Amino acid sequence: VMWYTIIVKIKNVIFDIGNVLVLWDPYAAISSRYTRGEFDQFQEDVQWRDLIERWDGGALHHEIAATIEEIDHAKGTNWADLYSYYVPRFAHSIQNFIPGMEQVVHDLKARGVNVYGLTNWAAEDIETARRIIPALRPMDGIVVSGIEQTKKPDVPIYKILLERYGLEPEESVFIDDREDNIETARSLGIRGFVQAQPYEEGATPFRAYLRSLGVDL
Repeated sequence: VMWYTIIVKIKNVIFDIGNVLVLWDPYAAISSRYTRGEFDQFQEDVQWRDLIERWDGGALHHEIAATIEEIDHAKGTNWADLYSYYVPRFAHSIQNFIPGMEQVVHDLKARGVNVYGLTNWAAEDIETARRIIPALRPMDGIVVSGIEQTKKPDVPIYKILLERYGLEPEESVFIDDREDNIETARSLGIRGFVQAQPYEEGATPFRAYLRSLGVDL
């Protein structure tokens, strides 16, 4: 019996944005007016993680603001003012770029590899992200959960990406910082790489992974 190893050429690399290309610190957007302690209390009172999930699923800022106003009314707080201060200052929340990741995007493009984005991100903030995150500009396409109103790790958003851009799963690699998001990708036949902390290592582990798949970097 003869065994053959079939190496499929990688033609597409798909990037998450948050905690892969950049770090997001919402407090940085409001630090000129509010203390860290106030922001921590805000997160607790308004159930911030739930609001982020709603953004990612397609909720608009005015809908989130209405929810916060209801919470203020029930609790006697005034967090609507903090949120109204945050929204137009969203760009300030993107403070740190993960070392070397932008160069990976450019290097892949230079070698003829297609580059895409697949992100859980608020629909109203993605254009700001495109403006201030240089690594997004050379991408061949980006699928955004808030626009599609379906988010990772649910299967439909991955299928939107594959079908919209005509990608073959076995020719594609996805990098994300969450294991559950990668598991979905793998279930569809996409190779996956988890971007793990510490982020100080930057792009080095991912470059090594791509080389192991035969990508010339």
